[in-house]
Amino acid sequence: DLAEIERETYPDDLHIPCDMAGYHAALGEVEAGFAELDRVISENPADPVISAKIAETYEDLGDRTRSLEWVERSLRVGVSPEEFEDNPTLRDLVADPQYLELVLGAGTASSTPSKE
Repeated sequence: DLAEIERETYPDDLHIPCDMAGYHAALGEVEAGFAELDRVISENPADPVISAKIAETYEDLGDRTRSLEWVERSLRVGVSPEEFEDNPTLRDLVADPQYLELVLGAGTASSTPSKE
């Protein structure tokens, strides 16, 4: 309810619907979470913080494919891999071999140890 009030007060702030998507994910309201992310994405966000939050929220909603897509976008706009690697809720995402490929493909240094 408070987030809805905040959205009405600051309708152009994309952080609010992004946060709301995360709240829906935490409550198990998957469809509502996806709907909020669709609202954010329709605004074509370039903000690195929002890009990283979208990646995290897709993971929270159980959509690894879209999460990895947004990890890649986030890396391209300057988000450091540590933003994902230091987040305990993203351990499974960071352990995914596709994540490491994205980090290496972006030419970004990562603290994730190589599994060779």
